[in-house]
Amino acid sequence: MRRLVAPIVGLAVLAACTSTSSATSTSADSASVALRVGTLNMEYGGEVIDFDKVVEAALALDADVLAVQEPWGHVPRLAGDMGYPYYDTRRHIVSRLPLLDPPGSPAEYTYVEVSPGRVVAFGTMHLSSSAYGPNRTRRGDPAAAVVAGEEKIRLPEISPVADVLAAVAAQGTPTFLAGDFNSTSHLDWTEATVGSRPHVIYPLAWPVTVTLEELGFRDSFRDVHPDPVTDPGLTWPAARPTSTDSWNPGPAAPADRIDYVFAAGLSTTTDSQVLTEDAVTPWPTDHRGLVSTFQVTPAPAPVLVSPEQRLWEQGDEVRVTSVGDADSARVVVRLAGGGDPVAGADVGASVDAEAFDSTDWAPGSYEIALLDGAGNVQATSQTWVAEAGAGPTMTVDPSIAEGDPIDVTWNAAPGNRFDWIGIYRRGADPNVAYYLLWTYTGATIEGAATLDGDAEGRFPLPPGKYTAMLLVDDAYEAVATADFVIT
Repeated sequence: MRRLVAPIVGLAVLAACTSTSSATSTSADSASVALRVGTLNMEYGGEVIDFDKVVEAALALDADVLAVQEPWGHVPRLAGDMGYPYYDTRRHIVSRLPLLDPPGSPAEYTYVEVSPGRVVAFGTMHLSSSAYGPNRTRRGDPAAAVVAGEEKIRLPEISPVADVLAAVAAQGTPTFLAGDFNSTSHLDWTEATVGSRPHVIYPLAWPVTVTLEELGFRDSFRDVHPDPVTDPGLTWPAARPTSTDSWNPGPAAPADRIDYVFAAGLSTTTDSQVLTEDAVTPWPTDHRGLVSTFQVTPAPAPVLVSPEQRLWEQGDEVRVTSVGDADSARVVVRLAGGGDPVAGADVGASVDAEAFDSTDWAPGSYEIALLDGAGNVQATSQTWVAEAGAGPTMTVDPSIAEGDPIDVTWNAAPGNRFDWIGIYRRGADPNVAYYLLWTYTGATIEGAATLDGDAEGRFPLPPGKYTAMLLVDDAYEAVATADFVIT
């Protein structure tokens, strides 16, 4: 679990961003656009140093679409403070450009609408930091052991996402994957770079970046800066001020390049820069930022219907975008499971945006459908409406026999990428006490989990009083609780 493993450590300085172009058509007759894609690890919710400075750093990247890591539930806050109108809590994205959920709502990526009706695919990644490879080389571990560790920990995390995105790119949609990979690159650990930093003791084919290259992904920084000797591009650790309330990188932390923007498909990298401590004072996070500029030919969006957010409160204006074909006729909204529509609107072919007043909608899950002129369903998506001001809820059987599984359900959860369920002793403060059992929610709004011997932590729990907590996005903020007793 990323939040519980001590983050990785080090020191370095690099070039600041210089390009300021945004996603605009290169000419009236061309479908090609310039697109800036960035990534920034906020470090522990962006509050280690100063959240306003995190906003300043994010704005300095000037990305059209930005992957963020460790937001701890603050993706909406970051987007609002930046003035970015679009965000995605499930995938940790803020964006100037519309984000459209693909058909089937795959977790691995979303679409970014870079021009009307035309899209690129965008995935984000934050791999585990445990058994950090450069720490292992620093202590002299053999190369084979380091590779085996990467194949055990990080490769299984990246492979399912990379496989899906590679397939999307192969079907003709330009595709990007950005984030904090907690892995350095085979392009950086070469014969020429051995000895350039104390922990670079041999060339190494780091499995994460090798796998991405084999799947057709390009490392955008190395597209522009191919020589790792003259342009190491180090992104971690940044020289932020020492924090008295948080973990700090040590003086011997192994500096390396672990934050990336990868590209696959129809795009050309025209610029890539590391945003350094010179850009913002004080620098607010232990990572530097990265932004790459691409000339990209976006693909036509498929037929789809997409709510701007997955969770709303009663009274919100539920905003829905549809992309139809010549036969598209209407968007309708009804409670999941059937019933009469609670809202509907005629739509045109191609891109159409509608807003529906949810004041009179009952709390629950809703299906949104795009219909053709004959009433046949062309595309569907799902959204949820919660009682205004009520917040998330969770339930657990109040009395559980020792050794029995602990079944937990939740509703109206925030749906952040790393929301999680933790089991604590009754009365414990999750900011201080250690959890006993835990599992992720899978970024679901409503769902259920069974915590037993397959969960992380101690099982079975001894008799006593306990509390199940719904906690936000790898952080320790409990937004719903349920007490129970083990007898």
